[in-house]
Amino acid sequence: MKMEVDWTELPAELIEAISKKLKFYSDYIRFQRVCRNWRLSIPKTPNHLPPQLPWLMLPQSQSQSQSQTHCAFFNLSANKVHLLNLPEASLRSRHCGSSHGWVIILDETPAILLLNPLTRVKIYLPPLSSFPNVVSFSYFDIGREYTVASYLPAGAGDRYNCSLKQMRDSFIKKIVLVFEPC
Repeated sequence: MKMEVDWTELPAELIEAISKKLKFYSDYIRFQRVCRNWRLSIPKTPNHLPPQLPWLMLPQSQSQSQSQTHCAFFNLSANKVHLLNLPEASLRSRHCGSSHGWVIILDETPAILLLNPLTRVKIYLPPLSSFPNVVSFSYFDIGREYTVASYLPAGAGDRYNCSLKQMRDSFIKKIVLVFEPC
């Protein structure tokens, strides 16, 4: 006689003990997705994993067969491409860096978003409109939403206007995190 086992009803302590035996982040993510009970029994972000090789975010193209909300990541350790649903990283946004597993995203708003593509945790940084050399910002001044003061010695005190797209594409070149935010 065969005995049926309901794997979704394993005790939380056993689920956590098993999860601590996993060595790869991708296995941990799959383990979390078995069922709701397993996901709630283990931490969202594992602290026990050894250092991992990074996943490389591949460039998006307008001719992707997947919807424009998916981004491709290349897993160096598994030599495999993973498609992740990231509507925040659409073709209208700019990715200006990644660090500690977080992607930094700018779109055509003043918002700056840190996004962990695997855990889906989002952290909003202070917006571009709050930067010290941004004199003013208005959605109503279409094409020149920002007024920015120059702090360079040669142009000290000069002011110029920028559109949402210009600020997104040129104001911030790169963002680097010194440590993991969560």
